[in-house]
Amino acid sequence: MKNLFKFLGRNKKSAILGLASKFIETILELFLPLIMADLIEKTSSQIEIKLILVNGFLMLGIILINIALAIFGQYFATKASTSFGKSLRDALFNHINKLSYSGIDNIGVPSLITRLTSDTSALQNVVFMTVRVGLRAPFVAIGAIIMVIIIDPIIAPVFLGIIALVVLSVILLSKKSSKIYKAVRKKLDRIVSVTSENVTGVRVVRANSRRSAEIERFSITADEYKKSSLIAARFTSLLHPISLLVVQTGVLGILVVAGLTNNPSISSAKLTAFVTYMMQILFAIIVLTNLANIFVRATASSQRINEILELNPSPALDDGITTIDENNEYAIEFDNVHFGYSSENVLTNISFKIKKGETLGILGGTGSGKTSLVNLIPAFYFPKKGSVKIFGVDTRLFNLKFLRSFVSVAPQKAIISSGTVRDGIAFGRDLSDATILSALKVAKASFINSSPEGIYKQISRDAHNISGGQKQRLSIARAIAANPKILILDDAGSALDYATDRALSNSLSEFYPGLTKVLVSQRVFAVRQSDVIIMIEAGTIVGIGTHDTLLQTCVSYREVYTSQTPNTDINMTEVVQSDN
Repeated sequence: MKNLFKFLGRNKKSAILGLASKFIETILELFLPLIMADLIEKTSSQIEIKLILVNGFLMLGIILINIALAIFGQYFATKASTSFGKSLRDALFNHINKLSYSGIDNIGVPSLITRLTSDTSALQNVVFMTVRVGLRAPFVAIGAIIMVIIIDPIIAPVFLGIIALVVLSVILLSKKSSKIYKAVRKKLDRIVSVTSENVTGVRVVRANSRRSAEIERFSITADEYKKSSLIAARFTSLLHPISLLVVQTGVLGILVVAGLTNNPSISSAKLTAFVTYMMQILFAIIVLTNLANIFVRATASSQRINEILELNPSPALDDGITTIDENNEYAIEFDNVHFGYSSENVLTNISFKIKKGETLGILGGTGSGKTSLVNLIPAFYFPKKGSVKIFGVDTRLFNLKFLRSFVSVAPQKAIISSGTVRDGIAFGRDLSDATILSALKVAKASFINSSPEGIYKQISRDAHNISGGQKQRLSIARAIAANPKILILDDAGSALDYATDRALSNSLSEFYPGLTKVLVSQRVFAVRQSDVIIMIEAGTIVGIGTHDTLLQTCVSYREVYTSQTPNTDINMTEVVQSDN
């Protein structure tokens, strides 16, 4: 956890001032029992009004000063903790955005959200409590022991023994609690995951009458979290009563020692001071046990956050090659590529070359590996074996920011952020209105023209106020607006009708004749005009060539074609002879 305190940044000064306020407050508080004991000692035989007033005003002054110091300490603790929380979240979010796809896949999106929110809040609370009361409790305990030694060294060993027993019990229980709370956090990740699945897929759930089943699934997940939380709570709840038992036993020990020694120097005034210091220690220990609970939970959170921060970012994200030879004959080259998300390959022995300005069509069924293949082009992932080259340069050698500046992707699922259409297309890039309008025209997003606001039409959260096809066309326009050298449409027109799909294809050819395009689809119609078509099954290329060539040479392609165009007459005699 100590590695995370570097995120205090510039507000270390606030933390130091907060601790200093609490230290001074503690020192002044420790003098109160001494003043009280001295007053009792001097007025036990004869009451002196003047002495009572002097000591009373002195104690009142100390209390007022301590109130002011407590306010200052609270302010600086709040300032330090909020600064820490912001710095940690900024660093964590920045690091997550630098992670490779495989790094994100390993942890999971629901867990990343929990770590960025709940876990960082737990650590922010630790900073707040540490500055506010964390060091005050040890100051009080140590100061009380010193005061007791000064008053009477005979009783001091009783204090030391009590402190040792409490510290030992806290350490033993905290170690066990840390493991329990780590399991609790994993259960919380599961709740976030189930909730996210149901919220994003609410229409699918209702359409298939799965509400009762999903409610039961969530209830089971929440029940598991409840059980884990109760186990953790029951275990950590032992800290407080154990500490209370030890301290109260210590008070009894003081009285017993005082009685057994029969030392006349231990007066009632000193015993009053001893018991007062013991009660101060009691309250300090109560604070420490509560802090121990907070620290135990935060320890699990710090381990989860460190797990992210220790992940290496995408290689060559900020360095590497930043130039390409646009005169290179081939824009895309796959050489004996093997790839998998785990030990099992999803792509095997993929090899092909696409010249600059050509269109590559990739056809295959669900789960055949189409998206995995195109994700290797902008280096979202790297192959396990073989190489992927863009304009003659291996993707492992590129500065990835540079590579992705000229390789644009319109993914399967069109994600359109809320705000205006212009903001969604520009996506933080400095693009003119003319560039955005041109991209919308090429993407056949003519529905924008029918809106009075035009490109300043407001898109709602999750883009619920536009259709699936409209979202896809905006997604394509966003990819085109970057003026890329390579454009990947990963089944990005699946929600488009055939006429719009054909118009989009013709528009791309007309306005971007030198653009290298990669079209991924399950529909033969969408890729049949491509210069090169790859038929992929189970992660392996089973056919490569033009539409006419594949009809004659690839059985799988022909079966897909005839199933999608049943009225088409193919000369089967020629096909059979070709196959033989």
